[in-house]
Amino acid sequence: MENRKPKVLWLTNVVTPYRIPMWHWLSKSVDLTLGMLRDPGRNRFGDWDEAALGIETRFLHAPTLSIGRRALYFPNLALHRTLMGDFDFYVLAGWESPAYFYALLIAKLRGIKVIAHAGSTSHSSEFSGNFISKLRGWFHRKLDYVVSYGTECTEFLCELGVDPNRISTAFNSVDTTYFFEEISRIRDGAAGEHGHRYIFVGRLMALKNIPNIIMAFQSIKESGDTLKIIGRGKMREELVALVQENSLNDAVEFVEHKSQLELIEEYGQANTLILASTNEVWGLVVNEALTCGINVVVSNKCGIASDIKGMDGVYISGTDVASIASKMSESRANWTGARPDPEILRYTIEAYGQHFISAMNELS
Repeated sequence: MENRKPKVLWLTNVVTPYRIPMWHWLSKSVDLTLGMLRDPGRNRFGDWDEAALGIETRFLHAPTLSIGRRALYFPNLALHRTLMGDFDFYVLAGWESPAYFYALLIAKLRGIKVIAHAGSTSHSSEFSGNFISKLRGWFHRKLDYVVSYGTECTEFLCELGVDPNRISTAFNSVDTTYFFEEISRIRDGAAGEHGHRYIFVGRLMALKNIPNIIMAFQSIKESGDTLKIIGRGKMREELVALVQENSLNDAVEFVEHKSQLELIEEYGQANTLILASTNEVWGLVVNEALTCGINVVVSNKCGIASDIKGMDGVYISGTDVASIASKMSESRANWTGARPDPEILRYTIEAYGQHFISAMNELS
């Protein structure tokens, strides 16, 4: 590999738009191929294909078993052919599906180094039980290296018996440069002059704990305060009914899913983002909000909480109404305007991607 770029297969479930900038950065240093287990037509993030991604991509049409919100992917001939390519490294962005165990087996047989991209914490793990814990631990101990995103994930991996010397703790990142440049261009300087503007961004689903956010807002609302709920999901009717029952129609607004640029505009008009999830691997909307200079109220069940708790404008809550309400009030009381130089700007996609380059260098 001294005279060529290392060949890397990044195997993952589905194209996620927030990961694309890091993949592009990584592809400058390695010969990157993306392997997608899910078909593009079944991606809730949109029909991303190879032309749209600008990176060599193989859609593997993996047989799928759905279990609630989760999907398990199984090996097939397309996956076999892809894994048998001339790769130096696999990056596995999952462990719970048989397809990842199959990739690990092929790697061991072919002498290919395997790096995991891991994010689950003890709070966020949806697959639990003694057998599952042992299986997860076995899988991660067989890897050559793990790049975790967040200290809570690293702690969880160590609890599973993974050698801490084979873990690199990264900071899960969005394209902070893009967000900061756009927010600087469109910032609404009048934000907050007529009440405090709270915002929620995400899917309208149970684990997002939105009913408790609404009830917390009701308990601390002052004249002119508003709560905007941005997203789509099956809970919308239930949430609208809750708002009506508590006579909050004039203060709470529901808005459909936004494009990235539209969402930045929403951050530019807001003062505090709330993410009070009962189970959240990370919470990238918090990265976005902090990059845009506004406050955040984040529950202690979100993976990001431990890594941002010392930053200006960050308020860590529990998941109950009283705790969320207390931190919402604290955020409002301490609001002095958008921060022009947010601390989170140093956590770039380049810094994130460098963890993978360093892991490959160490394993070479």
